[in-house]
Amino acid sequence: SSRVLWTLAVTQLWGFLALGGAIIYAFSEPFIHNVVRAGQLLDMDPVVLAFFFAPLASEAPEIIESISLSRNGKTQNINIAFSNLVGGTISKTTLLFGILNLYSVARGFEWLHPAYTVSLLLIVLCAGATALLGSVFPQMSIRSGQALIAIFVTACISQYLTMAMSASDLLDHQLQDAHLAAKTA
Repeated sequence: SSRVLWTLAVTQLWGFLALGGAIIYAFSEPFIHNVVRAGQLLDMDPVVLAFFFAPLASEAPEIIESISLSRNGKTQNINIAFSNLVGGTISKTTLLFGILNLYSVARGFEWLHPAYTVSLLLIVLCAGATALLGSVFPQMSIRSGQALIAIFVTACISQYLTMAMSASDLLDHQLQDAHLAAKTA
């Protein structure tokens, strides 16, 4: 009986994973297309828009699941919600970034924004600040929640400013390259 329940749970787990993957695959291209289009209409760099909107789309299931688990009020559920968020963050910043790098190298793509290094540094700083906050306030409280939201807002502002400066520098380099190419032609 427990073997049947285990088999059923594992089958459902893989089924939900496959269904979620299919939904993401089906909607990722239209999502990116609309981010680029919105960037053009707003005269903004689409990378900046993607920085803010893509995480909301990709992390919405984790956030909704974590809220749902936390609302049950059981310590085990809260620990599962926390592990879910941490595990998702670790896989996104290591496994997925590694796959993206390998794919990009294989295809000969270049990073257009040097701000990606700053993005990775912000991830490390936010994780460190969160860990430090957890050691200073071992019990969850309103103050720790407010501090985490302040860390998020600070990281977003820092990322936005860094990307805006990088985009400006990139445009300057492109204009200089175009001007140099026009002179030599």
